[in-house]
Amino acid sequence: MRLVPERPKTVSPQALYLTTTSMLAEDLSQRLTAILMNTQALLRTFRKTPPADPEIQAVITDVSHDAVGAAKALHQMREALAALAAHRCPRVEDEPA
Repeated sequence: MRLVPERPKTVSPQALYLTTTSMLAEDLSQRLTAILMNTQALLRTFRKTPPADPEIQAVITDVSHDAVGAAKALHQMREALAALAAHRCPRVEDEPA
């Protein structure tokens, strides 16, 4: 008796795109959170002991604000992807057998 290997399920290009984009968004979100947490910690430290060069505090403040803006843009992108996935990609139980 010869065993025939199961044929792997095919993945639609849309599902692959959405999965990859979602994974990238998650990774970027984690990195932005780390940047934001580190800049906020630095700014708290600067309140206790200001840096020798005031420009350093200004730069860290700018980085913190930019991280917040990037996180908001990423959140909007993830919401758009979720809406796209809900309309374009069939769920596993909806796929024909």
